[in-house]
Amino acid sequence: MAGWIKALPTASGSSEILSLPHLSLQLLRLASGERAVVRTGRTQETAVVFASGRVSATADGRFWSNCGTALPASPWAQFSAAGRARQGGGGGRPRRRISAEFRPLAHTSPWPLHQALWLPPDAPLELQAIEPAEVLLIATDLGSATDKAAGRQPELARPQIEDSREVGSGAFRRLVTPLLIPGTSSVSLAVGETYNPPGGWSTYPPHRHDRRADLAEPDETQHEEIYVFRFAPAAGFGLARVYEDRTSGRAPGEGVPGGAGPIDQALVFRHGEVLAIMQGYHTLVSAPGYHLHYLWAMAGPRAVPPVQRPDLTHAWVEQEER
Repeated sequence: MAGWIKALPTASGSSEILSLPHLSLQLLRLASGERAVVRTGRTQETAVVFASGRVSATADGRFWSNCGTALPASPWAQFSAAGRARQGGGGGRPRRRISAEFRPLAHTSPWPLHQALWLPPDAPLELQAIEPAEVLLIATDLGSATDKAAGRQPELARPQIEDSREVGSGAFRRLVTPLLIPGTSSVSLAVGETYNPPGGWSTYPPHRHDRRADLAEPDETQHEEIYVFRFAPAAGFGLARVYEDRTSGRAPGEGVPGGAGPIDQALVFRHGEVLAIMQGYHTLVSAPGYHLHYLWAMAGPRAVPPVQRPDLTHAWVEQEER
């Protein structure tokens, strides 16, 4: 499969979600006052994304007293079943009844911007929850680029609305905020968040970034990608398409179970689920009536910023909208 969906567990404590060749994802769910201690891999860099709730963090001798966002300020933030109940079950409607097309997207999103703590290899991390909290740990192995992280101190990225930018227009207008950028705030990990208004498309026109390292060209890099989804209300759903075209340069059936032909997957995703993308063009859309937020992360075999290649069949849409 080029892409697949996996649900985040609702159990407390630490849960391993995904382990791809170049990306791993772990969910840490803490009760109020609970403490957790972890250590990053000896050749890994790690992004600690504070998804909901507040924690204090100590990493490699540095201390941050108030990471994350207070739950009352982020009522639809949680992945957990308890969080869904607070969202009014399946039928509650967001209190912000705003037509996104008439206002900046930064004003219509039900979610605050997130904070991400960058950790170097072999770094100790201690977290203590100030209130019930959910934390995502995203890691990649740096391999030969491990030396680039040597001597660097942990850093907390606190994005401001000035860091966000609206991308696209019309039905594919969305708000994108980078959290970690390879070559500056990280070595290899690219991490950020995207907000889609109800019924909006994202990653459109579709693009890909799976060119093998030995065939790398300036117009595309090899990067795996994961999306972690949330909806407001939580009963929302979306659709993703992951596909190959017939001129992709692959042998017929390569990467397809049974070798039947080019990959073309339609995937349904819901609140608290993760989409992993290994190869192929990809795009997604949120159902009307439901605000969509997703944290995204990318990493590959080389410590370079991702370069994506659009599907030229649909690239004209973006140019015509300008």
